[in-house]
Amino acid sequence: MFTVEVWGAQAPDTLVTFAAASGRSIVLRHGPPDNTVFAEVDIPPGALAPRDGGGLVSLSIRPLPGIYGLSLESEAALT
Repeated sequence: MFTVEVWGAQAPDTLVTFAAASGRSIVLRHGPPDNTVFAEVDIPPGALAPRDGGGLVSLSIRPLPGIYGLSLESEAALT
């Protein structure tokens, strides 16, 4: 059995707005003092389609307390 040891501040909630056609790579880090990478989320170009027909999409990323997981939310549709 391997035990995961976690200390330091939890990664914060993040809201990112970007052009859907360009895609985005988002890196979430734990807070100080360690600032280690918690998660890396890659959204390929065109993966999210704006519902209003515009070019921008917003993506909310929330770490789930107590587990190594994320909640992703967006008004945009997956394509």
